[in-house]
Amino acid sequence: MNNAQKMIRKLRSMGYVVFDPASIDDAKHVGELHEKLRSKTGTITERELFRIAEVVGDHTVDLDYRLIEQSNMVVVRYPSVEYKKFIEEKDKVAPAIYVPLSAGVICEMVWGHNKGKKVFAAWLPKNIKPSPFFRYHCKPQPFFTSEDDLLSYLRKNEPPQ
Repeated sequence: MNNAQKMIRKLRSMGYVVFDPASIDDAKHVGELHEKLRSKTGTITERELFRIAEVVGDHTVDLDYRLIEQSNMVVVRYPSVEYKKFIEEKDKVAPAIYVPLSAGVICEMVWGHNKGKKVFAAWLPKNIKPSPFFRYHCKPQPFFTSEDDLLSYLRKNEPPQ
């Protein structure tokens, strides 16, 4: 179990209903659809497979947004993982990337914020600060620098409904 799953387990044990978009395995669903179609038609083109993946992805985004609209708040977590240097070019190495900012998570934060939902975030990297765009969409708090602080705040100020 990874740290994000542990935080989800803690939130659920506190009485929150949690939807975890990461629990939807798009690739698995596309693979299953590919196998079903292939068994019925005998073949499926690469183009058809890409179209299936696109449709599944669109449905996932739509589902995420619908669930946000039904929820009371959005909670996101950015890990403190340091990613290894990723580009090597003629004896030059680009600096390590910290915390990949997921477009999906940012979009969900914006969607929730624009729908009047409270958006809470645990920003765990110690070496860098989040962008103004990230901070802007974390309301009422800007963000928390530890999971424990976030969970404590929720426990005291945002009881499950």
